[in-house]
Amino acid sequence: MKSFETTTKLMSHQCEAVAKILPSRVGALFMDMGTGKTRAAIELVKIRSKKISKVVWFCPVSLKETIKYEILKHTTCSEQDIYMFDAKTKSNNVPDAMWYIVGIESISGSNREACAAYNLIDDDSFVIVDESSYIKGHKAKRTERITFYARNCRYRLILTGTPISQGYEDLYSQMRFLSPKILGYNSFYSFAANHLEYHPKFRGLIVKAHNTVYLAAKIKPYTYQVTKDECLNLPPKLFDSRYFSMTPEQRRAYEQA
Repeated sequence: MKSFETTTKLMSHQCEAVAKILPSRVGALFMDMGTGKTRAAIELVKIRSKKISKVVWFCPVSLKETIKYEILKHTTCSEQDIYMFDAKTKSNNVPDAMWYIVGIESISGSNREACAAYNLIDDDSFVIVDESSYIKGHKAKRTERITFYARNCRYRLILTGTPISQGYEDLYSQMRFLSPKILGYNSFYSFAANHLEYHPKFRGLIVKAHNTVYLAAKIKPYTYQVTKDECLNLPPKLFDSRYFSMTPEQRRAYEQA
C-alpha cells in the first residue's frame, strides 16, 4: 500500500488505543461516539501501510461519506485514493485505490457488491468493520459473509461504542470475526452451552449469562475501551426548566400524539 502521512495529532487516549492494539494483528476499539475511534484506526493503518495491500472498511451505508471525509481530513490521501462501493460496483470495474469503503447492509442485500468485496480482499488486506454491532447476529448473512471474506487477511479491526446492546451473546460474532481463537469456540452453540442460559418455555429467550469474568479476561488483550467521561474534559450537563404556552393547533397535535 502506498505510504501516506497523517495531518492531525492523536489525543492521549487515542495514543493509548493504538499502543494497546498494535502488538496484535487483530483488535477491537470499543470507544464511545465522539472519542475518535476512526482517527485511531487510521493511525493503525498508517503504521502498517508497508505491510498491507489495501484497506477494506465496512461500515453502515449511512456512514460511508463520513468515513471518506474522516480519511481526507486526517491524512494526505486524495479522493482518488478512496473508492466507495455503490450501485454500479461490480467485480470487473473496481478501480485501484488505497481505501475501499463498503456498506455493511449491501453485503447481504446485493450479491453484486458482495462478490466485488470478496474478490477485492486478499491475504494482505486490512479489514475494518465499523459499528461492528451490525455483525452481532451469528446467523445473519452479512455476518457470515464478512467473516468468511476476512478469514485469511493479515489485519482485522472492529470499531463500536456499543459492543453489547442486548447481552453477552453479542460478543460472539464480533470476536469470531477477529479470530475464533480469542473466545476458543468454533460455533455459537458451543459458546451458548458454556455461557448462556435459556428460558425453559420460550425457545431462544436468553435469561442469564454465565462465566462472564472468563469472557472479559479472554477479550481483554485484544480490546481497548474508553468512554467520553474517562477521556474528555467535558463540563457537567446543565439542566434548566423553561415554561411556555401551546397554541390551539399545537395543543391538538400534542393531545393526539
